Amino acid sequence: MKSLENLVLLDSNIKMPVMDLPVRSVAPTLTSGTVLISPGSKLTPEQLKSVHHVTDIVAPNGFHNAGMPQARQIFPGARAWGVPGYDYPNILTPAHWPHQRELPMVQIEGVPRISEVVFVHKESRTLICADMVFNLLDAKGIGSYVILKLMFDNYRRLAVSKFWCRFIKDKPALEKSLGILFSHDFDNILMAHGDPVISGGRTKLLAAFAERGLKPT
Repeated sequence: MKSLENLVLLDSNIKMPVMDLPVRSVAPTLTSGTVLISPGSKLTPEQLKSVHHVTDIVAPNGFHNAGMPQARQIFPGARAWGVPGYDYPNILTPAHWPHQRELPMVQIEGVPRISEVVFVHKESRTLICADMVFNLLDAKGIGSYVILKLMFDNYRRLAVSKFWCRFIKDKPALEKSLGILFSHDFDNILMAHGDPVISGGRTKLLAAFAERGLKPT
Protein backbone atom coordinates (compact mmCIF):
# COMPACT_ATOMS: atom_id res chain seq x y z
CA MET A 1 0.00 0.00 0.00
CA LYS A 2 1.23 3.47 -0.87
CA SER A 3 -0.33 6.83 -0.09
CA LEU A 4 -0.04 10.21 -1.77
CA GLU A 5 -1.73 13.27 -0.34
CA ASN A 6 -4.79 11.49 1.09
CA LEU A 7 -4.85 8.95 -1.73
CA VAL A 8 -4.37 5.31 -0.74
CA LEU A 9 -3.14 3.08 -3.60
CA LEU A 10 -3.79 -0.67 -3.54
CA ASP A 11 -1.91 -2.65 -6.17
CA SER A 12 -2.66 -6.18 -7.35
CA ASN A 13 -1.92 -8.33 -10.36
CA ILE A 14 -4.00 -10.43 -12.75
CA LYS A 15 -2.26 -13.36 -14.41
CA MET A 16 -3.49 -13.59 -17.99
CA PRO A 17 -2.62 -16.32 -20.51
CA VAL A 18 0.15 -14.33 -22.18
CA MET A 19 0.95 -11.52 -19.74
CA ASP A 20 0.53 -10.24 -16.20
CA LEU A 21 -1.69 -7.17 -15.88
CA PRO A 22 -1.04 -4.80 -12.95
CA VAL A 23 -4.22 -3.38 -11.48
CA ARG A 24 -4.47 -0.37 -9.19
CA SER A 25 -7.31 0.58 -6.89
CA VAL A 26 -7.44 4.09 -5.46
CA ALA A 27 -9.06 5.24 -2.21
CA PRO A 28 -9.25 9.03 -1.76
CA THR A 29 -9.88 10.20 1.80
CA LEU A 30 -12.43 13.02 1.93
CA THR A 31 -13.82 15.05 4.81
CA SER A 32 -16.84 12.72 5.07
CA GLY A 33 -15.01 9.40 4.63
CA THR A 34 -13.09 7.32 2.11
CA VAL A 35 -14.16 6.33 -1.41
CA LEU A 36 -12.80 3.03 -2.72
CA ILE A 37 -12.57 3.25 -6.52
CA SER A 38 -12.27 0.11 -8.64
CA PRO A 39 -11.53 -2.53 -5.97
CA GLY A 40 -9.38 -5.16 -7.69
CA SER A 41 -10.60 -8.75 -7.78
CA LYS A 42 -7.14 -9.97 -6.67
CA LEU A 43 -6.83 -7.71 -3.64
CA THR A 44 -6.49 -9.61 -0.39
CA PRO A 45 -8.90 -9.03 2.48
CA GLU A 46 -5.97 -7.62 4.45
CA GLN A 47 -5.29 -5.03 1.75
CA LEU A 48 -8.91 -3.95 1.73
CA LYS A 49 -9.12 -3.80 5.53
CA SER A 50 -6.11 -1.48 5.56
CA VAL A 51 -8.38 1.23 4.12
CA HIS A 52 -10.32 2.96 6.88
CA HIS A 53 -13.71 4.71 7.04
CA VAL A 54 -14.91 3.49 3.62
CA THR A 55 -18.26 5.14 2.90
CA ASP A 56 -18.53 4.41 -0.84
CA ILE A 57 -17.34 1.66 -3.19
CA VAL A 58 -17.25 2.43 -6.92
CA ALA A 59 -17.17 0.29 -10.07
CA PRO A 60 -16.06 3.03 -12.50
CA ASN A 61 -16.82 1.24 -15.79
CA GLY A 62 -18.24 -1.93 -17.30
CA PHE A 63 -14.97 -3.83 -16.99
CA HIS A 64 -13.89 -2.97 -13.44
CA ASN A 65 -16.54 -4.62 -11.32
CA ALA A 66 -15.18 -8.10 -10.47
CA GLY A 67 -13.82 -6.96 -7.11
CA MET A 68 -17.05 -5.36 -5.97
CA PRO A 69 -18.56 -8.43 -4.22
CA GLN A 70 -15.56 -8.92 -1.91
CA ALA A 71 -15.33 -5.19 -1.16
CA ARG A 72 -19.03 -5.04 -0.33
CA GLN A 73 -18.65 -7.98 2.07
CA ILE A 74 -15.78 -6.30 3.89
CA PHE A 75 -17.48 -2.89 3.96
CA PRO A 76 -21.19 -3.79 4.32
CA GLY A 77 -22.14 -0.30 5.43
CA ALA A 78 -20.64 1.43 2.38
CA ARG A 79 -22.75 2.59 -0.52
CA ALA A 80 -22.12 0.66 -3.74
CA TRP A 81 -21.97 2.67 -6.98
CA GLY A 82 -21.86 1.61 -10.61
CA VAL A 83 -22.22 3.10 -14.06
CA PRO A 84 -25.59 3.25 -15.87
CA GLY A 85 -26.65 -0.10 -17.31
CA TYR A 86 -25.41 -2.18 -14.37
CA ASP A 87 -27.34 -3.39 -11.34
CA TYR A 88 -26.05 -1.39 -8.39
CA PRO A 89 -27.99 0.28 -5.59
CA ASN A 90 -26.59 3.66 -6.64
CA ILE A 91 -25.94 4.82 -10.20
CA LEU A 92 -23.08 7.19 -10.92
CA THR A 93 -24.37 10.49 -12.25
CA PRO A 94 -23.19 14.00 -11.32
CA ALA A 95 -26.64 14.79 -9.91
CA HIS A 96 -26.55 11.86 -7.48
CA TRP A 97 -22.84 11.71 -6.60
CA PRO A 98 -22.51 13.12 -3.04
CA HIS A 99 -18.82 14.03 -3.27
CA GLN A 100 -18.95 16.34 -6.25
CA ARG A 101 -17.32 19.18 -4.30
CA GLU A 102 -14.15 17.30 -3.29
CA LEU A 103 -14.11 14.44 -5.81
CA PRO A 104 -16.08 15.51 -8.90
CA MET A 105 -16.97 12.78 -11.36
CA VAL A 106 -17.09 13.08 -15.15
CA GLN A 107 -19.03 10.67 -17.34
CA ILE A 108 -17.08 9.79 -20.47
CA GLU A 109 -19.87 9.72 -23.04
CA GLY A 110 -19.77 8.22 -26.52
CA VAL A 111 -18.12 4.93 -25.48
CA PRO A 112 -21.16 3.00 -24.22
CA ARG A 113 -19.63 -0.49 -24.04
CA ILE A 114 -17.05 0.73 -21.52
CA SER A 115 -19.21 3.46 -19.97
CA GLU A 116 -16.36 4.91 -17.94
CA VAL A 117 -16.61 7.45 -15.16
CA VAL A 118 -13.46 9.30 -14.02
CA PHE A 119 -12.81 11.37 -10.91
CA VAL A 120 -10.72 14.41 -10.03
CA HIS A 121 -9.35 14.56 -6.50
CA LYS A 122 -9.25 18.30 -6.03
CA GLU A 123 -6.94 18.39 -3.00
CA SER A 124 -4.08 16.65 -4.81
CA ARG A 125 -5.08 17.75 -8.35
CA THR A 126 -5.18 14.10 -9.42
CA LEU A 127 -7.24 12.48 -12.16
CA ILE A 128 -8.34 8.95 -11.23
CA CYS A 129 -9.37 6.72 -14.14
CA ALA A 130 -9.62 3.05 -15.04
CA ASP A 131 -9.12 2.05 -18.68
CA MET A 132 -9.23 5.42 -20.43
CA VAL A 133 -5.44 5.60 -20.52
CA PHE A 134 -2.61 3.10 -19.86
CA ASN A 135 0.97 3.75 -18.71
CA LEU A 136 2.64 0.33 -18.39
CA LEU A 137 6.23 1.53 -18.57
CA ASP A 138 7.70 -1.69 -17.16
CA ALA A 139 5.80 -4.21 -19.32
CA LYS A 140 7.81 -7.38 -19.84
CA GLY A 141 7.69 -10.47 -22.05
CA ILE A 142 6.66 -11.31 -25.58
CA GLY A 143 2.99 -11.52 -24.60
CA SER A 144 3.03 -7.95 -23.31
CA TYR A 145 4.74 -6.80 -26.49
CA VAL A 146 2.18 -8.51 -28.74
CA ILE A 147 -0.85 -7.18 -26.87
CA LEU A 148 0.35 -3.72 -25.89
CA LYS A 149 2.45 -2.92 -28.96
CA LEU A 150 0.70 -4.67 -31.82
CA MET A 151 -2.91 -4.66 -30.59
CA PHE A 152 -3.28 -1.76 -28.16
CA ASP A 153 -0.43 0.50 -29.40
CA ASN A 154 0.42 1.63 -25.87
CA TYR A 155 3.53 -0.41 -25.13
CA ARG A 156 5.68 1.17 -22.40
CA ARG A 157 4.17 4.62 -22.80
CA LEU A 158 1.24 6.77 -21.74
CA ALA A 159 -1.44 6.29 -24.38
CA VAL A 160 -5.12 5.82 -25.06
CA SER A 161 -5.29 2.26 -26.35
CA LYS A 162 -6.58 1.41 -29.80
CA PHE A 163 -8.69 -1.26 -28.09
CA TRP A 164 -10.48 1.45 -26.06
CA CYS A 165 -10.95 3.54 -29.20
CA ARG A 166 -12.65 0.62 -30.98
CA PHE A 167 -15.64 1.13 -28.69
CA ILE A 168 -16.18 4.80 -29.59
CA LYS A 169 -19.69 5.17 -31.02
CA ASP A 170 -20.22 8.92 -30.77
CA LYS A 171 -17.08 11.01 -31.24
CA PRO A 172 -18.74 14.42 -30.68
CA ALA A 173 -20.22 13.19 -27.38
CA LEU A 174 -16.83 11.87 -26.31
CA GLU A 175 -15.07 15.13 -27.17
CA LYS A 176 -17.72 17.08 -25.27
CA SER A 177 -17.03 14.88 -22.23
CA LEU A 178 -13.32 15.56 -22.64
CA GLY A 179 -14.12 19.26 -22.60
CA ILE A 180 -15.81 18.80 -19.22
CA LEU A 181 -12.91 16.72 -17.96
CA PHE A 182 -10.27 19.25 -18.98
CA SER A 183 -12.26 22.06 -17.40
CA HIS A 184 -11.12 20.58 -14.08
CA ASP A 185 -7.73 21.38 -12.60
CA PHE A 186 -5.51 18.29 -12.47
CA ASP A 187 -1.80 17.69 -12.87
CA ASN A 188 -1.35 14.04 -11.82
CA ILE A 189 -2.95 10.86 -13.18
CA LEU A 190 -3.63 7.57 -11.41
CA MET A 191 -4.89 4.91 -13.81
CA ALA A 192 -5.84 1.30 -13.15
CA HIS A 193 -3.09 -0.07 -15.39
CA GLY A 194 0.28 1.64 -15.27
CA ASP A 195 2.70 3.88 -13.48
CA PRO A 196 1.31 7.02 -11.85
CA VAL A 197 1.94 10.26 -13.71
CA ILE A 198 3.17 12.78 -11.17
CA SER A 199 3.19 16.29 -12.66
CA GLY A 200 2.48 17.22 -16.25
CA GLY A 201 -0.40 14.77 -16.58
CA ARG A 202 -2.81 17.26 -18.09
CA THR A 203 -0.52 18.07 -21.03
CA LYS A 204 0.41 14.43 -21.53
CA LEU A 205 -3.22 13.31 -21.57
CA LEU A 206 -4.15 15.98 -24.10
CA ALA A 207 -1.35 14.68 -26.33
CA ALA A 208 -2.52 11.08 -25.86
CA PHE A 209 -6.03 11.95 -27.04
CA ALA A 210 -4.69 14.08 -29.90
CA GLU A 211 -2.73 11.05 -31.12
CA ARG A 212 -6.10 9.27 -31.60
CA GLY A 213 -7.63 12.27 -33.35
CA LEU A 214 -9.61 13.35 -30.29
CA LYS A 215 -9.74 16.77 -28.65
CA PRO A 216 -11.86 18.44 -25.98
CA THR A 217 -14.72 20.63 -27.22
